[in-house]
Amino acid sequence: PDPGEGFLHLSLMSGQALDTVATDAMSPPARARLVGELADLIDRLGQLPVDRWPGDPADWARIWAELAAETVGLTGLPVEVQAHAQGLAATAAATAASAPIRVFHGDLGGVNCRVDAETGSVTAMLDWDAAALGDPATDVAALLSGLGPDTAAAARSHSPGWVADEQRYTHYVATWPLQFYLWSARSGSPDERQRARGMLSEQARSAAR
Repeated sequence: PDPGEGFLHLSLMSGQALDTVATDAMSPPARARLVGELADLIDRLGQLPVDRWPGDPADWARIWAELAAETVGLTGLPVEVQAHAQGLAATAAATAASAPIRVFHGDLGGVNCRVDAETGSVTAMLDWDAAALGDPATDVAALLSGLGPDTAAAARSHSPGWVADEQRYTHYVATWPLQFYLWSARSGSPDERQRARGMLSEQARSAAR
């Protein structure tokens, strides 16, 4: 390659993607180690100094407040769907306004968390380019989603605060059909707009049942 183009240096990290490991089938010591090291990872991220991290700590709440403000002006939807969407956005904005602000990874799903399936050791956390200041609930929910049900229950028992984190996350993720709808209205194809409208309408119907 042309030296003027530069080079990207990568290191091979050991371990398997968390979401490919049958964590419930691990030996009890390995599972306990995995739960403890995941909790330690979240704790250590929370100890990073917010004032030394790029970005404004108020940005997290501002992002969700802007979503709520944009939703107030929704048109072209049935009244009940508009009301549903506005309620979701208002709940997410209120949640973000009172959430603890920490450094969070932002994409801590199973593929980016590498573990030793035999020992339960966390060997690597990959792809830190999305790290920012915000609610650590997103990281907690991502890790729990990669665990088997028994291991996830053990993680919640080990870190009781994760239950509240999960609850906050449900408020954020519930706005996904709304966010998809708003994006499709601005930039999507006709098929994408129709699909987004259908997703949001179905969510509203399900909530009303």
